[in-house]
Amino acid sequence: MIQPYKKYIYWVLILVLFLVLLVYNTAPVTYYQTETGLRYRLICSNNQGALAKMGTTAKIHYVQKVGDQVIDQTYELMPLYYTVMPGYGNRYNPLEVFDYGLRKGDSVETVQSVDSMLKKQILKQLPAWMKPTDEWITRFKVVEVFGNDSLLQADRMKEQERVKRLQQQLGMKRIAAYLKQHKIKAEQQRDAWLQWVWYGTGRAADTGTYIKAILNISTLKDTVIARQDTVSFTTGRAFWPYPVEDLTHALRSGSTLRIYLPAVHITGPQSSVSKIKVNDDLLIELQVLEMK
Repeated sequence: MIQPYKKYIYWVLILVLFLVLLVYNTAPVTYYQTETGLRYRLICSNNQGALAKMGTTAKIHYVQKVGDQVIDQTYELMPLYYTVMPGYGNRYNPLEVFDYGLRKGDSVETVQSVDSMLKKQILKQLPAWMKPTDEWITRFKVVEVFGNDSLLQADRMKEQERVKRLQQQLGMKRIAAYLKQHKIKAEQQRDAWLQWVWYGTGRAADTGTYIKAILNISTLKDTVIARQDTVSFTTGRAFWPYPVEDLTHALRSGSTLRIYLPAVHITGPQSSVSKIKVNDDLLIELQVLEMK
């Protein structure tokens, strides 16, 4: 049983803790301002981390939001590798904060006025839901600082493998959700989904079979990549990414199939293909015209 004086001390400690939390949560957030008017604050600072000085490369992960709308993020994608050049071209840009000395482990929040971004032509036009009075919030973390090119390149390769694996997994989940939403019946295959429109006739293609087909490619967001193009290929020659190559062996004369493919198999982890981002999954349709 708690003695009366101990009970009194207990409740005093609870009250003190409550007041500390109240003061902490209601204390004003201090923002600093760069010479171009960019507002920023350190969310978390690491005084012991390597300094991102001129000529070093900072590895950064970030998320950008306007209101509750996420505009861009890197946590599921490749990080940004920024070669630190203080005062060089980063005017009214979150990277401008590096001019003030960031270190490995630092986390930063920057605030840009959408109206100022328009006036400075950082933004050319606004989507219908965004207003000039809105604020563009960027939160980023300096994950690593590289002063050595070999370590930098090794890290890039490691990140590429991470993104490739992650986007393959996320892509299959996104496609499954898309198929369910649109009530499309498709079969899950090795790293892709298959929908038969017409099975065709005759024998299935062997390795070394010549195929001429009509090709349509679009993203699941309806961006057209190829429409009614004629393509010729030989099975087994690695003409397609491996999930598509596997499925071409099921083609028959007159076949039409649709392949739902995570975009990372086309773009690679860095979204290197025009019009396609690494998370813009694809619909590939092949209609066989000729086999021999």
